[in-house]
Amino acid sequence: MEKITQCPVCEKEDCLVEIHEDIRVEIRGETIHETMNGYRCKICDSEFEPPGEDYLDRAYRKYRNIKNWHQPEALINLREVILGLSQKEFGDLLGMDEQLIRIYENGGLQSYTHELLFNLLKLYPSSIETARRMFECFKEKE
Repeated sequence: MEKITQCPVCEKEDCLVEIHEDIRVEIRGETIHETMNGYRCKICDSEFEPPGEDYLDRAYRKYRNIKNWHQPEALINLREVILGLSQKEFGDLLGMDEQLIRIYENGGLQSYTHELLFNLLKLYPSSIETARRMFECFKEKE
């Protein structure tokens, strides 16, 4: 953990105490145990995590591991390396907004349905585009 000497709230020096608090994070009905590593100010009593520490990100990663879901880095790899697509192209292919792709790649927790699409696309890269073309054909006939 990065050593910090100044409180970002009251801006006083040498008033911080390290804390390591066991917490429970509820994610979609499941309890994930995580440790918050941070500081408590002895003067203003505020608590905060230093840059680079994020217990919620660690909890999301644990949840993805339990579910065997893609981590953000794996989604980026799928999009960039395997498919060679931009975030916008990837979103268009999956029927998702580019901003949602960005959220998932930055650590936001994907939905169950979107994780199924990512798995389908990883296993059968051409399957989504084929389905999209079929949908467009049916749509044109209506």
